[in-house]
Parts: sequence; structure tokens; C-alpha cells
Amino acid sequence: MKSIIRTIAFFTLFSVAGCGKNFFETPPTTSAEQSTFITNLASCEQLLNGAYRTALDGFYWGLNLIYPELIADNVKPVPGGTYFNVQYNWKQIAATTSTGDNLNEYWNGYYKTIRNVAFVTENIDRFRNENPTKADNIKGQALVLRAWMHFDLVNRFAQPYKFSSDASHPGIPYITFTDYSAPLKRISVKEVYDKIIKDMQDGIALLPANASTKRYIGGNTAKALLARVYLYKGDYQSAKNYAVEVAKAVPIMKTGYPQNLFTDKETEALFQFAPPTTPTYNNFTGSYYRGAYPNFLPTTDIVTLLQESATDVRKDWLFTDVGVWRVSKYPKGVVAGISDPFGAHYQTLVRSSEMYLTAAECFVELNRADSAIYYLDEIRMRADASALPTTATGTALTDLVLKERRKELSFEGQRFFDLMRRGKDVVRTDASNPDAKTLPFKNPKAIAPIPSLDVTEKGLSQNETY
Repeated sequence: MKSIIRTIAFFTLFSVAGCGKNFFETPPTTSAEQSTFITNLASCEQLLNGAYRTALDGFYWGLNLIYPELIADNVKPVPGGTYFNVQYNWKQIAATTSTGDNLNEYWNGYYKTIRNVAFVTENIDRFRNENPTKADNIKGQALVLRAWMHFDLVNRFAQPYKFSSDASHPGIPYITFTDYSAPLKRISVKEVYDKIIKDMQDGIALLPANASTKRYIGGNTAKALLARVYLYKGDYQSAKNYAVEVAKAVPIMKTGYPQNLFTDKETEALFQFAPPTTPTYNNFTGSYYRGAYPNFLPTTDIVTLLQESATDVRKDWLFTDVGVWRVSKYPKGVVAGISDPFGAHYQTLVRSSEMYLTAAECFVELNRADSAIYYLDEIRMRADASALPTTATGTALTDLVLKERRKELSFEGQRFFDLMRRGKDVVRTDASNPDAKTLPFKNPKAIAPIPSLDVTEKGLSQNETY
């Protein structure tokens, strides 16, 4: 049996955002095969489109964004539910195959996309003379997409950057090549971050500021992602610089907020997936929160937080059904022709509201309270017309920024990582199982196990306790 990390198997390349589609029944694995499949700039573009589609189908579905909310303190499984119960209780199990007890399926999906991107980066320069501007755009997107995938992997399968004083603790393999027979090893979290940052910076240098649609990565998308990387690293100066630049270029949405979030009218969206209409179903986040049989419910803590002000429009991101609170942040029926109307929304993955909150947090850490308050209140007072200007300073201001971040970005897949990068424990006030009430910072169960096949076949070290 082949190891998950090296298996490319068969992949189908689809277009994104209305381009034509193409099918390659087997991926090229040698130089000769690459010459057959990859013959011009157009074929490189098709490969990139295929990587986007692999990302859409393989792992950026609803459960992947719910996972960081659920292993933290914003979401819990419905009583008797079948999804992520083991993850919720921090009791994942290392295994050879993908099961409900681990994240092997996501590991496989991420690395499949990364391998597909490698076909682009290995071949694009051969055809640059056809159209240098277009070639640079394709290569820039590929570099940023590669970095993004590794960033999500390192957050799920390795401890946060500040887990050790120099970030020398085990990270993940950073793959830039298509040769799956080449040896692999886990490098340190610091090394992973260094490679992520370089790929993103190199990509930014090649990209136009804005992509042709929000379904492609443009320069502002890449800068926003890089701001997120620097924030998670704790480099507040760099994170602030990129966040402010993006916030100026793509201001937050005031007209149409919040009803246009997760639609094609969301002007602050920097990157979003459209729901695929073939097939007519999808796994976007709204599918798991709503409907006759929702899979996840909001915790008491997040309900209290979102309902604390009667004039905050974000209180309507929750509703009650037969006395039970449910999540309604993702709109219903935005796109026609989808079999599940609750998943028929756009899956926004990066938006400029995050940049305002990143800027606010960074300015606090850099002892620039006035600037922090400006970005904080832009978010607060947009959502709540009755909110008074912030006057807090010091630790109180930090707490307000983090509180507002939890509110605005609730159910969007960042809560657990925010707690970990700040060195905070997970505390659940309404967990029925005593073992699920508290996860101390630096607990080895905070991260998922490496798939057992890659431990045995590729010699990758397993995460502690697994």
C-alpha cells in the first residue's frame, strides 16, 4: 500500500469560475510524462485550476472549518451526533486509514493539492515566453496556494509557533516537488514558517493586486494570508504592515453587512469558493449547522457573547429552534441548483474584517493604542450602532480586541488557533463530559496524529502520545 503523503493516484482537473474543463486520467510522474501532459502555458493554467478544484473537493469543506471551532470552545456536537465526537473529546487515534478518529483524510487532501501545485511550479518557466504576465500570475498563485496548504497543515498537525522558545519542535514535511519517491522528513515549525513566508513573498512579487475573481488568489489575498501567518508566528510588526495595507486596499463592507457575507456580493471577500453545481451537493459549512438535523450546535459561551447586546446585528448569527440554539451565520439558498439549500452559499476563506482585527491586535502589542482602537471600533461600531467608542488601554484593550475577534470571526475556522497562539487553555463551561472541559496549553492532544502509514513507510516521527 502506498503512503498517503506520496499518493497522487488519479486526479481530474476542472476549471474554476467558468473556464473550460479538461481531464488528465493519470498524473505525470516523470520528466517524459510531464512533457506529454504539460505542453504550453494553457496546460499549466489547467493544472492550477485542477489544484483549486482539488482544494475545494478534498478538504475545504464545512467540516474542515468547523474543526478549529469544535476542538476549542465555540461549537459542540449535537447529542448523539456522529461527526467529530472523538476530536471534540481530544481523543484522536493514529491509524493507517482515514477514519472518524483522526484527520488522515485532510492530511491526504492537503498534500494531494500540494503535489498538483508542484506540477505547475516545476513547468511554468518553460512556457513563460508565451505570455510573461500570465505566466507570472499562474506561478504566483501556485506559490501562494502551496504555502497556504502547508500553513493549514502545520496548524493541525504541529504545535503552535511559540510552543518552544525557538520554534524548533517538529513541524511537517514541506513538499515542493512531484517526485513522490524522494525521501521526506518533518522539519521544524520554524523552518516550515520560513518556507511559507518565502513562498508567499515570492508569490506576491508576481501577482497583480486583485485577481480576476474572488475564486482566484490575487496579491491582496496573498498579503492577507501572509498577515495571518505573521500573526500566528507572533511577528506583530510584519503582520500589522500587511494587514493595514490590505485594509486600505479592500475596506470592510459597511453597506450590505452582514446580509451579504458569504454571497457573491460580499465586497470584503478576498478569497471564496463558489459551491459546485456538478454534483449538485457540497459540504460547505452551512450544511452542518442548519437543516432538520444539524450536526453541531453553538456553545453556551459563544451564545452569551453574541447575544450580549440587543443592538448588535451579529446576534442574528444564532437562532433558537424548539428551545435549542443553532448557528445561522451562513445564509440559505444563495445559489440555485444546490440540493441542500443550507450549503448553497459562498465559502469565504479570507476577508478584510480579519485584517482590521489583526491590525488592532498588532497595534496593541506594539503599544499603539490609538491605532488599535481605530481598527477595533471600525468592526465594533459597524456591528452595533449603540456601541460607545473604546476607552480601554493595556490588558483591558487586548482583551477587547480578542473578544471582538471571537465574535466577528465566529464559526469561520480560527478560534482554536487563536487560543493556541496566545498560549491559552481551552475551557468549556457546558461540556457534559468532565474529560472534555479543559485542554491545557501545550497538551499533546491539541494536535492530530500523523497518519500511521507515513510513520511506518516514510519514517516520519509520530506526534507525542500517539
